[in-house]
Amino acid sequence: MQAEPLRYCALPNQTAQVDTIEYRRVSSSAQAADDKSSLSDQGAANAAEAARRGRHIGLTFIEPGVSGATADRPEFQRMIAFCEDHPRPKKSSGYVFALNDSRFGRFDDVDEAAYWRHRLNVAGWIVQFAESDDIQHPTARAVVRTINSAQSADYRRNLSANSRRGKRGTATQGYWVTKAPFGYRRMVVVPVERSGHVLENGVPKAKDERIKLAFGPDREVRIVRWMFAAYNSGRHSITSITRRLQKLDTRLAWSRSFVHRVLSNPAYAGDVVGGRIRHDYHADDFVPKRDKSEWYFKLNAHPPLVSRELFDCIQRRLAAQSKHTAAPEKAYALSG
Repeated sequence: MQAEPLRYCALPNQTAQVDTIEYRRVSSSAQAADDKSSLSDQGAANAAEAARRGRHIGLTFIEPGVSGATADRPEFQRMIAFCEDHPRPKKSSGYVFALNDSRFGRFDDVDEAAYWRHRLNVAGWIVQFAESDDIQHPTARAVVRTINSAQSADYRRNLSANSRRGKRGTATQGYWVTKAPFGYRRMVVVPVERSGHVLENGVPKAKDERIKLAFGPDREVRIVRWMFAAYNSGRHSITSITRRLQKLDTRLAWSRSFVHRVLSNPAYAGDVVGGRIRHDYHADDFVPKRDKSEWYFKLNAHPPLVSRELFDCIQRRLAAQSKHTAAPEKAYALSG
């Protein structure tokens, strides 16, 4: 059995003579699980292609569960660093094997994929794909790779768009798709034969199941209702609520940000709201919250933990407090 290639560490004396490496990647942690074969399949394909070229993979970089949309990936950058730390002479180029262009990276910008391949090539390392890359003519190979990169980028964008449409459709029907908020649990409502079955935190739902929220343990329900009542009374701030909870229940890591998220979560008024967060990491100015006109929602989708009147009142207080504590324009209010 072939030994697993070494992993790159800082100043690796044992890897100084390595001239063939590989990069493996999957987009989600589920794909990287022990019962999945994607990562191992990529390794087998890379090893076979290396052997066909008379090479032996001496070093591997594995990215389990990381999107390929950008080059901001730890193992990808370690691979780049290794190649540039160990440049190869043109007469004895090194090889970087990856299963295909999408495993190397589904970059939004086609030119970015070409940039990283060129950067490796400057260091004397040739990127070689184990699939659909057996083209000898350099110009033809460059054209095919550009087309493959564009197709990979389109696939990722279409996948993301389909995912957003699916989440929108699910949310507007009142179904819940993420982890249950504190004080709630997920309850199966479809299919009918499993309706009413409650899923504890961390338990995945089946593919054919649709989920709505139901009340969680009484202790959690009481804590949530106390948080809203305490803040609404005017006698407590988010900080004092956090401190009180830290004393009452030491099993949880209470923080101001957690308390704020609870008080501002429309799920506690019985609503399912989606589309609030913008995930455009390539924008010049990253804006985490979308305008309310872009939100999608289902009112009264599940039993509320607090009344709508109380929830709306809390939102007005939070908004007023946010304006009250806005940061000054300068880092130091008295500078200058």
